[in-house]
Amino acid sequence: MNLMDIVVTSNISDLSIVGMAKNAGKTVALNYLIKEGSMRNFTLGLTSTGRDGEKKDLFTRQKKPLIVAPAGSIVATARECFRKADARMEVLQTTGYHTPLGEIVIGRVREEGLVEIAGPPTSSQIRKVIEIMKELGGNLVLVDGALDRVASAAPTVTHATVLATGAVVGNSMEAVIERTALVKEFFCLEKVDNGCLYDKASEIVTGKKTALYSENNGQTTVEELNVETALRLGKLLSARAGQGTRGIIIGGALVDGMVRDIMNTMTYNKLKDGMDIIVPDGTKVFLSPEVYRRFTAKGGRIRVIHDINLLAVTVNPFSSTGYSYDPVEFLDRLRRALVPVPVFDLMLGE
Repeated sequence: MNLMDIVVTSNISDLSIVGMAKNAGKTVALNYLIKEGSMRNFTLGLTSTGRDGEKKDLFTRQKKPLIVAPAGSIVATARECFRKADARMEVLQTTGYHTPLGEIVIGRVREEGLVEIAGPPTSSQIRKVIEIMKELGGNLVLVDGALDRVASAAPTVTHATVLATGAVVGNSMEAVIERTALVKEFFCLEKVDNGCLYDKASEIVTGKKTALYSENNGQTTVEELNVETALRLGKLLSARAGQGTRGIIIGGALVDGMVRDIMNTMTYNKLKDGMDIIVPDGTKVFLSPEVYRRFTAKGGRIRVIHDINLLAVTVNPFSSTGYSYDPVEFLDRLRRALVPVPVFDLMLGE
């Protein structure tokens, strides 16, 4: 089974392709899916989370793979990119969403060619554009995530994700594997299964607020915390946390400093059973391996409101700076580290 087979059998209609770093092979994965989707007679929708698809990387100035839009596909991109495209396209709809390169317009490709895709800058706008392209006939929408924009993998944006990793992610094969395995673990975090807690926590994260939750005699209580930022929670948690306290709900990003504060609170209040942290989804978790492992070793657990459908990981054994890893060994070790998520080297053909 190849990568496109997995996409087809998953029965999804929109998909994000996100990279762990620049030149991790994201555009190769996108072009692969475009080619395979076109061969299987999908009407493709193509957009991105910001500017991408340039003839040269804007940061390294190196040549990079281009995005080829097949005839019949639907493209959402900025007006300037639309005007300069090699592909011949007709405008179907304007969106009212503006970028430095002009308004995002949606068009149909009449003659295959190269396109620079510069999509909407916000998650809500991307989601709306996806829905418009589906209404116009797109039955598989591919979203190209821009530099380190793993946020496009959020389940509130697309219904499935392919993650691209590669040699550029670390200075050794072990480092790349460790970082990729950690991101995979964050993407696959357990979803909150308690109905009452799920409903209350959903309200908190939707409002981008912070709250404690407690469980006593089978009852779940959520107490919103009056804090402008969750960065310095230690003192407040120490004052509020009691024996019934089970966890904290954070409506934004989770970083090392927060978890260190929470671990200090766990120690101070002798919460020997650990503490839960509930976040919107795995794209909001930005923890180092050291802090994450210390937290889980203390009995801590991170859960999510929205889980991510990680379909597969693609791997690029070559770094843009000149070094590389043995492709077969790299692929084999990543496959073993990321079980059960499938891993593909699209250039190797495996």
